[in-house]
Amino acid sequence: MYNEYQKKFPKVFEDNVEVPITDKFKAAYDAAYNYMASRGHRVIACARSLLNEEQYPIDFTFSRSDANYPSEGYCFVGLVSLEDPPKHGVREAIGTLRLAGIKVMMVTGDHPKTAEAIAHKINLILGHTRETLAAKTGRLIEEVYEDEVSAVVVHGDDIDNLQGWQWDQSSCILTTCIKVTYNFTSLF
Repeated sequence: MYNEYQKKFPKVFEDNVEVPITDKFKAAYDAAYNYMASRGHRVIACARSLLNEEQYPIDFTFSRSDANYPSEGYCFVGLVSLEDPPKHGVREAIGTLRLAGIKVMMVTGDHPKTAEAIAHKINLILGHTRETLAAKTGRLIEEVYEDEVSAVVVHGDDIDNLQGWQWDQSSCILTTCIKVTYNFTSLF
């Protein structure tokens, strides 16, 4: 997961010094990200960049449309997570819809891990996905058969590749999170 952002922040701020990213850091980053996302939290990576005073004087105006700001070479400083809990009554509403024979699907812009955790919280997913069953049983995802699972979380890029049985799953969560891109202008 970290590798997606390597160009954005090739260094980490550690003990008040910028140091190159290591494999140990990547593993820790992925573990921390997975921990937060699996609890339904939105995860934000924070990074910094010291700007050249001549190129970016104090009165410089940054512009998204002009993209006149650095887009890579940042130094990672930490992950922050925030929880936006489901509204009261959502879980009950899903139960009522199911009792009426209505199939409920969730479409979200969240990361697939976050989407899955939220779906569990609101009882949209009652069983396992291939990923969760593989992790629970120590198998590879490819070794988990579709008839063993009752839910599927689909990334927006993969919608065209869905097979009929996947649409028929008792729970289907579609995530439209194409790839996380950081809004660097918000850092200034």
